[in-house]
Amino acid sequence: MEPREYRVMAEVEDTHWWFLGLRELTLRSLRQYCPDGERVLDAGCGTGGLLRYLSRRSKTLRTCGVDLSPDAIRYLRSAEPLPVARASVEGLPFRDGAFDAVTSLDVLYIEGVDDRRALREFFRVLKPGGVLALNLPAFEFMRSSHDRAVHTRHRYRRPEVVALLQEAGFSVLKATYWNALLFPLICLVRLLRSRRAGEVSDVQKTPGLLNALLRRLLAVENRWVARSSFPFGSSVFCVGRKGT
Repeated sequence: MEPREYRVMAEVEDTHWWFLGLRELTLRSLRQYCPDGERVLDAGCGTGGLLRYLSRRSKTLRTCGVDLSPDAIRYLRSAEPLPVARASVEGLPFRDGAFDAVTSLDVLYIEGVDDRRALREFFRVLKPGGVLALNLPAFEFMRSSHDRAVHTRHRYRRPEVVALLQEAGFSVLKATYWNALLFPLICLVRLLRSRRAGEVSDVQKTPGLLNALLRRLLAVENRWVARSSFPFGSSVFCVGRKGT
């Protein structure tokens, strides 16, 4: 991504409704599918929001992150001294079976990232029985100025992500679209922005009352996702397990 995107992310991600909703869903999934797991790698940790979220809400998780961007790591370290290494998700600097869980939220879609190679690396560093929580942007028809700003290579459909996980060796425990309740509004906004020239990211500060309302909607959706799945949404969220 562009350096300015990391700056904006660092400024808003600890309070922004979308980031908080996705992190809540990720933590719920780790507790549901990997209740005894302790060692968690955030692959493509960006400016560290998920690492901070997990460390503050769980006393048992031991987290670390990797990211290739020096800008992201600089912002992360300036906010909180968390364990992080500069590395590509395609070549993780860890031994086989080092982690109980790997998270990768909105990373594999970026230009220059080989999603298949990265998934094989996630599989390698997971212990047998370990889980992967993965989020990716959905539907190419939703491509807009935001995707130009964050250098989106591809937007996915659920069957495509399931196939990629299975190809890498994972059994799929959960595969759903996410951010479904707001999907019609997001589609409208993206359609309007698709006609704009230039690069305009969706990541920006949201007014307090609106931010609280959107957080509440995602909290309701996350409870539903824990039991079922949605047939549409702005993201694809999946959980895979490495066989024992």
